[in-house]
Amino acid sequence: MIGDHIEQAFEKIKESFEEFLKNGSGWVFDSVIHMELKTATYHPLAPSSYIPLPSKLAAKKALINIKNTDQKCFIWSVLAALHPVELSAEQVSHYTSMEHDLRLGNVTCPVQPCKVPIIEKLNNLRINEFGFEDDKVFPLYISKREDNRVINLLYITQRGQALLLD
Repeated sequence: MIGDHIEQAFEKIKESFEEFLKNGSGWVFDSVIHMELKTATYHPLAPSSYIPLPSKLAAKKALINIKNTDQKCFIWSVLAALHPVELSAEQVSHYTSMEHDLRLGNVTCPVQPCKVPIIEKLNNLRINEFGFEDDKVFPLYISKREDNRVINLLYITQRGQALLLD
């Protein structure tokens, strides 16, 4: 399979070079002397399940960190924002009965950040995601939508795990 991709890439290079030659460059292609391919494993982060908050964030008492054991922290965080609960808002049991109220289309859990616009459109929401690193909050995704229901989520990572918080 990788060999097929390498062959396709080489063919594309050849075609591009031939097109360049057709445009009158005067160059002559003789051979490839050396070709090096470097690869890396790509593991996209996606919010998954409960992880404890860093103490600095926990001390603010401004976030809802839902205690879930599944891969649905995005769903629970959005539902927590849409349906506020007075007591023990971190308990996932408050939101499980509403899980199917949130339309996901073909998006699966854990929800990749690039899929947020799909969920926004399906649910008429404006969702902003922020990151937290080195005691600083920074924007990861700022919605371009104009919907009235705005949800701000904080995306944190810890030892390879990711979590979204309302």
